Amino acid sequence: MHHASEALFGAKSTALPQDGPLYLQLKRWIEDAVRRGAIKPGDALPSERDLAVRVEMSRVTVRKAVQHLVREGVLVQRHGS
Repeated sequence: MHHASEALFGAKSTALPQDGPLYLQLKRWIEDAVRRGAIKPGDALPSERDLAVRVEMSRVTVRKAVQHLVREGVLVQRHGS
């Protein structure tokens, strides 16, 4: 299983969409990464903690974005992976 961290962040800073609640900004950013192939089927996202640090959001905000993406079928959540 490939870790999507490098594909998501690389060496540049993270530029999230600027409108709407933070969790929706992060959700749209992850959706875009899936669409452009930066996140591929089977890739693992960074942990909620690591993702929160990288995008400078709370873990609660990251969790809410991920939960929405899981409910919509964009992501599959595997606990402890």
